Amino acid sequence: MVRFRKILCPVDFFKPSTHAFNYALKLAANYRAGVHALHVVAPVIPAAYGAPFSVEELTADLEKESERLLKKLKAGAEKSGVSITTEVKLGDIDLEIRRSVDAQKADLVVMGTHGRRGFERLVMGSVTERMIRHCPVPLITVGPGRKDTAPPDIRRILVTTDFSEGTRDAMAYALSIAQECQAKIT
Repeated sequence: MVRFRKILCPVDFFKPSTHAFNYALKLAANYRAGVHALHVVAPVIPAAYGAPFSVEELTADLEKESERLLKKLKAGAEKSGVSITTEVKLGDIDLEIRRSVDAQKADLVVMGTHGRRGFERLVMGSVTERMIRHCPVPLITVGPGRKDTAPPDIRRILVTTDFSEGTRDAMAYALSIAQECQAKIT
């Protein structure tokens, strides 16, 4: 049976990541794990002709507001009985998430996805998509508008694969969760 001890949940304070955070709490409660909520403030790049504002002040304000929002998220989740820690980092979002996986010794990452498609996705990019490709531990994505289902209430699991190196591990996790939840795997 799969056991998770520490779940990392990157949040950007938009609805999909809040939904993912709530999902992570349910998973943590089921597996008696802790949750580490992480928000990464990307560096602000001043305009080429000089910025009419202080980059340092703006960055400090963004970090302070992020800490406030994380405290609010944590306070709202305390009734779950799950151990929750929070952290704000400044840097490249993908890199800081991977560093946090190592630093927190996370064995699972739960991330929300905005569900962007087409030109918007091309322009905006997708942190979640990049993490799917480079995350060193299992990653669960929670899409927008999905039913809030977590173990032991999972009924269907979709495992996608390109038959690369991590396929065997992914199948082992999926089979274990399916067995625990009596779910079907596709």
